[in-house]
Amino acid sequence: NLDSLVIIGCNLTGSIPSSLGMLRKVTLINLGDNRLSGNIPHELGNCSSLHTLKLNGNQLQGEIPAALGNLKKLQSLELFENKLSGEIPISVWKIQSLTQMVVHNNTLTGELPAEVTELKNLKKLLMFNNSFHGGIPMSLGVNRSLEEVDLIGNSFTGEIPPNLCHGQKLRFFNLGSNQLHGSIPPSVGQCKTLERIWLGGNKLSGVLPEFPDTHSLE
Repeated sequence: NLDSLVIIGCNLTGSIPSSLGMLRKVTLINLGDNRLSGNIPHELGNCSSLHTLKLNGNQLQGEIPAALGNLKKLQSLELFENKLSGEIPISVWKIQSLTQMVVHNNTLTGELPAEVTELKNLKKLLMFNNSFHGGIPMSLGVNRSLEEVDLIGNSFTGEIPPNLCHGQKLRFFNLGSNQLHGSIPPSVGQCKTLERIWLGGNKLSGVLPEFPDTHSLE
């Protein structure tokens, strides 16, 4: 009947026990800022009531298990500052309840899939300092729930989608230190909610759009 498991910053070592998958009523697991190692157990996908999973600030390795896609009530997935590798499973990108995905400072790879547009509740997408590649999908420009996107320090290529910021609620957008080229779309300058945008460290060219005084461009 355990509802919450929170053990933060206690220098825990060893692996995460697969038996946590037996906690069918747990809604919060936070094991952040320890020294846990090994893989994320796929058995965590059995925690059907889980809405928050925080395993950040450890030494976890291997891939994100596809079984996490079974967590249909998951809202917050925070796996940042580990040593995770491989691609984020498509099953995870299809968790409709997700409001934030925070996976920065790992060695994750793969492309940003078109399925990101299906996450109607996603507000925060932090994927910086990994090895993601490929283009920025057009679908990212039609996700109207996004407020904060940080993709700096990856290997994204191609152009910034022309529909980016169109009708969105974006406040912070960071595409710095990638391999993007082409011009900055006018829609970026028309986003009324945007407060800061970082585009440095790319190969952008063309005319700079007009930005309202409320914007900070770097």
